[in-house]
Amino acid sequence: MILTELHRFDYFFFDIDGVVFENFKELPGSVELISRLQRMGKEVYFISNNCELSRTKFKEIFESIGIFPKLENLIVGAFNLALWVKTNCQANSKVLTLGPKGVDEELSELGFQVIPANSLYASNVDYSHISVDNEIKIVAVSDTGDLNYHDIAYASRCVQLGAQIATSNYDCNWRLGRFMLPCSACTVDALLASSGAKNFINAGKPNPIVLKNVIERDNLDISKIIVFGDTMKNDILLTKICNVSSALVLTGVEDSESYLQYSYRPDFVFNNLLEILT
Repeated sequence: MILTELHRFDYFFFDIDGVVFENFKELPGSVELISRLQRMGKEVYFISNNCELSRTKFKEIFESIGIFPKLENLIVGAFNLALWVKTNCQANSKVLTLGPKGVDEELSELGFQVIPANSLYASNVDYSHISVDNEIKIVAVSDTGDLNYHDIAYASRCVQLGAQIATSNYDCNWRLGRFMLPCSACTVDALLASSGAKNFINAGKPNPIVLKNVIERDNLDISKIIVFGDTMKNDILLTKICNVSSALVLTGVEDSESYLQYSYRPDFVFNNLLEILT
């Protein structure tokens, strides 16, 4: 049993999309493996760029399928982005958000004034005279299916007036069935191109601070950590930067050929999490 080979690890970090879920539907073996690890006394974390939901909402979803994570062990995109804003901006600053409510909720909980871009939409806008809030300090970008031209135009104007772009991830795409859908990188690139800005902050993987914050907070032995992910350029690269073990799961972005194109390799490769249990 492969699980025996993994017994030397004490801290198991799982990406969510493409590893545990696909569009919030359980992937083969995910619930069984995570439940087994928890019964074995292993510490389970979820480390994801997904910003659709707050940590509290993610916890509710996991509990509904029989997984019971600690709130502090949910290292998800909305929280990572909000934490970066907290660390780098004055309290009560105004933040324009382009993304789902998860980011809004995490930012509001930390005391920031959240302005969702989609709440500002108006038809028949004269874009030559568009008026923006000059007090907006951060344009917070995350994955959204509700993006429109007005959102980009307003956010671009804020950036041109000095606001900084920060994103929960710089993922280009994510898998849904046979096809890929656009992610936050597409929005970030639109803002860079339209505003002339050159820089942005990626508060998600593979930024090592995402994992290092947890290692320092919980005083983890890095030799006992393994990270399960579905992307080479985010999940597996993060493990190389942080010098921890890795497992690539081929139920998401990568397949049996694509990961071989990279100069670095995961320590383990699994077709799915069910394979570990058989």
